[in-house]
Amino acid sequence: MFGGGPEKLLRKAAIEKMSSPEQLDMAMRVTSPMGWVALSAIGVALVAGIVWSIVGRIPEQVDAQGELLRGDRVGAVTAIASGRLKDVVVRMGDNIEVGDLVARLALPDIEAQIEKVKADIQDLEARQRVQSGETSAVVAGYRSKLSGLYAQRRNMQQLVEKGLRTQKDLLQIDAQIADTQAQIAQTQGGSDQRDLQVDDKRRELIRLESQLAATSELRSSVPGRVVQIQVAAGQPVQAGDSVVLIEDESLPLHALILIPGVQGKRVVPGMEVKVSPTDVKSEDHGFMLGKVTSVSDNAVAPQELDRILNNQAKTQKYMEQAPFIAFADLIPDPAPGNVSGFKWTSALGPPKRITSGTPCVFQVIVDERRPISYVVPMVKKTLGI
Repeated sequence: MFGGGPEKLLRKAAIEKMSSPEQLDMAMRVTSPMGWVALSAIGVALVAGIVWSIVGRIPEQVDAQGELLRGDRVGAVTAIASGRLKDVVVRMGDNIEVGDLVARLALPDIEAQIEKVKADIQDLEARQRVQSGETSAVVAGYRSKLSGLYAQRRNMQQLVEKGLRTQKDLLQIDAQIADTQAQIAQTQGGSDQRDLQVDDKRRELIRLESQLAATSELRSSVPGRVVQIQVAAGQPVQAGDSVVLIEDESLPLHALILIPGVQGKRVVPGMEVKVSPTDVKSEDHGFMLGKVTSVSDNAVAPQELDRILNNQAKTQKYMEQAPFIAFADLIPDPAPGNVSGFKWTSALGPPKRITSGTPCVFQVIVDERRPISYVVPMVKKTLGI
C-alpha cells in the first residue's frame, strides 16, 4: 500500500512545477557570462587573424655566413711558412705601422738546416787547417826540388853551349821542371778547392739565415690597430694562417656576405640584411641592420676570396658552398649610449665595440609575402582546384 509512495509524490510535484503558469514568463539560460566572454575572444582572434593574413607580411630570408671588415680586405698578419708560434710581440689595442714586427715563428726545418751547415763549416775549416799544414810542407818540398832543377838547367845550359852536352839533355831537365810545377799547382789547387767548399757553405748559411728572418719574423703590411690575436704562443700554424688581425679605423666597417651558391641569384643590391656577430647573443641584443650594396654575378674564385680574407683555412671552408660574394653597409646609429655605433633591432645593441674580422651569421630578406598567400595554394590543392 505504501510502496513507491514518496517517489510518486516527487514526480507529481515536478510535473506541477513545470506546468505552472508562474514559470512560463522566465527565460531559459543557454550559456554562462564567462562562456560569452570566451566566444567573444575567439571571434576577435579570428577576425584579427583574417586581417593579419591579408595585410600582414612574413619575411622570406636567405641565410649566409661571412664577417666584418674595413676596406676591401681583412688586414691580417699571416704566417709565411708552417711552424710553431714562438711569441707575439704586440698586444690588443696596440697601434702599429707598416713593417713593424708583430710575431715570431719557430721553424724547426730551417733551423735544423742552419745548424747542419754551421757544423759542416766547422768540419771543413778544421780539416782545412790540418791539410793546410800538410800542403805547405809538400809545396815546400816541391819548391826546393824546383830550385835544384833550375840550378841543374843553368849548368846544363853552359855544358850545351860548350858542346859537352846535347840539347836533348837540356829538354829532359825542362820536362822535370814542368812536372814539378804541375805538382805544386795540383797541391795548391786542392787547398783552393777546400777554400771554395767553405765559401759555398758560408753562402748557403747566409741564404738560410735570410730565409729564416724573412719567414719567422711576421711583420705588418698595413697600418692600424691590433684587434685580434688569433694564435697563442706555442700553437702550430700553417702557411697562410692569420696570426693577428689589424684594423684601419680610418676605413668604414662593412659586411662581407658569402651566400651559398644555390641562393646566390636571389640576393640583389638594396635588400635588407640582419647581422648577428658570433660574439654577441642575438636573443639578448638582437641583430645589426644593414643593406646589400653589391653582389657578384657568379660564384667567387678561391684566389679572390683568399685575397680578401687573407686566410687560406677560412677560404677553403667557405669555398665548400661555392658562394656568391656580397657586401653590405651597416646602418649607423650615433645615439648616446650606443657603444657599437650601429643600428640594432634592440634599443642600443651590446655594450661593446664591433671590430673587423668578426665572424657573423647573416639573414638577407629576399621577399615579404602575405600570410594568406601560403594558405590559398594549400586550400586549392586540398580541394583539387
